[in-house]
Amino acid sequence: MISLVANLASAQSRHTTYRDSRKITTTAARTFENNDGENRRYLKIDGNTSWYFKVLGGYDLSNKSAVAGAAAGIRINAFRLEAEGAWSDENPSAMGLINVDLIKAPVMPFLTVGAGAGKQTTGFQLIENEATGEIQGVNVLKKFQFQATAGAGVSVRIAPHWQLEASYRFTFYPSEKSYNNDRPALIEGVSENAKKTIMSEELHDFGHSIRIALRYHF
Repeated sequence: MISLVANLASAQSRHTTYRDSRKITTTAARTFENNDGENRRYLKIDGNTSWYFKVLGGYDLSNKSAVAGAAAGIRINAFRLEAEGAWSDENPSAMGLINVDLIKAPVMPFLTVGAGAGKQTTGFQLIENEATGEIQGVNVLKKFQFQATAGAGVSVRIAPHWQLEASYRFTFYPSEKSYNNDRPALIEGVSENAKKTIMSEELHDFGHSIRIALRYHF
């Protein structure tokens, strides 16, 4: 009997559980040891979820313009699913994103992948003088087209419910890549002024941006 009580006490000290009206959680968490011998805790996969909202700001390094926006999301274990809207002068966009928090640490790294639509160059419209037939200028046409993005960042808890994050994003613009490849053939037979306007339009196959966001978990 004494041995049984001792074994039960030892097991309880190794794996303590707490009960409330909603669920049972456990203090057990997977750990790994890094090269310096320091133990780091993985995020627990325990089925917990939380909704959150965030505001963001940043700078588009390719288009040289400011970025501002907001996102709403849900955290499911180590994954965060987001719907994001971002505004900039050159490339406003709407994206669906999957974020993965890698480890539980004071500074928490995460990865991001996603896809959506953004405003990209899709062609041009020549402005013609109806009386003479002369090409007087050109309008660059921009429409919302498919985009894909990937990135990485870190987040830090600054207060209960609040996370501050910084990230880098790499975005692929397939429409601008296609238009850039076709542009030399498209300008045949137009005036020199129209050619200059068309060829001077700055296009990007890829975009790079840095962002800061403040996230609130409900």
